[in-house]
Amino acid sequence: MKVLIAVMSMVASILPAGAEVRVMLACNGKVEIHGAGEPVSEPINARVTIEGNRINLSFMSAPCNVTAIEPNGIQFSCNSSNAVATTAEGYLNRLTGGLDLRLSKSPKDANGISTTTDYALSCKRASPLF
Repeated sequence: MKVLIAVMSMVASILPAGAEVRVMLACNGKVEIHGAGEPVSEPINARVTIEGNRINLSFMSAPCNVTAIEPNGIQFSCNSSNAVATTAEGYLNRLTGGLDLRLSKSPKDANGISTTTDYALSCKRASPLF
């Protein structure tokens, strides 16, 4: 991963000012849904594209926006219809490739149940830089 960070820094330094770097990641992990009864956990494979301050997740219908850049990664929030979630917030760790996203549905559904959906993914570069 250190090599990836060094190469991305090098590529960014040669690009013209204002040019955006596009990074594509291949991810796998699990999605866990919490609500009534026992949590349901399923494996998931996903693609993540980072371009500028936008993050596209293959399993979300709308892009996410970077809300904070930290030394070890980026925080982001996603727009989603109220049918899916009322909040969708995540974190992508640039050192480990870990991506965590939580979708929360509130207020409760018609049965009075609040739900959360947690994505825990491990990501790596989908294609070489050159």
